[in-house]
Amino acid sequence: MLRNWARLSWGLPYFVTPRNGALHQRFSHKLQGNSAAWISEKSIDLAVPNPSWSQEMMLQFNRYMEMMKDGSWQKLPSYQSFSDHLPEGPTKEELQNRKYRLFLRSINEEGKGFEYAMFLRPSEKRVVGIFQIGPYLEGPSGFAHGGAIATILDSTVGAGVIFVSHRVVTANLNINYKSPVDLGSV
Repeated sequence: MLRNWARLSWGLPYFVTPRNGALHQRFSHKLQGNSAAWISEKSIDLAVPNPSWSQEMMLQFNRYMEMMKDGSWQKLPSYQSFSDHLPEGPTKEELQNRKYRLFLRSINEEGKGFEYAMFLRPSEKRVVGIFQIGPYLEGPSGFAHGGAIATILDSTVGAGVIFVSHRVVTANLNINYKSPVDLGSV
């Protein structure tokens, strides 16, 4: 476990030597068009509309998709596993053999967990996340769990930091909640 924390301390995009002894591998989040240049064609982008998306979620998604037409915004892909975000190589193969998932994509059923899409505006170094919180993320009756809200904030801010500095680890996150968030709200 300590070894994994050491890897994270250098940032997610930098992998220390994998267990098989291969040389250092480095990748960056260089976007071309609407997707990352190093993403495998086998990976499925889950940040696309599905039947569970509410009308408000679709409205917001379509609004940003429209803004992409002039090239000022880019849609960030969202995959089920961290290994889907890696270039081909020994580290990717090692991670693909595991059954791990990204926390935001840990629930299989559409609409039951986190439904989201993120958009990047590189000129402003700005990321916008559109989220819909499903019923499996309930805290107080009818409202989202505070940890789910913190996860949304952490993931969106993290996506922006990755674009700017190519590495990120949340060391500390303090949130003062003002009011509860309804389940299913966008």
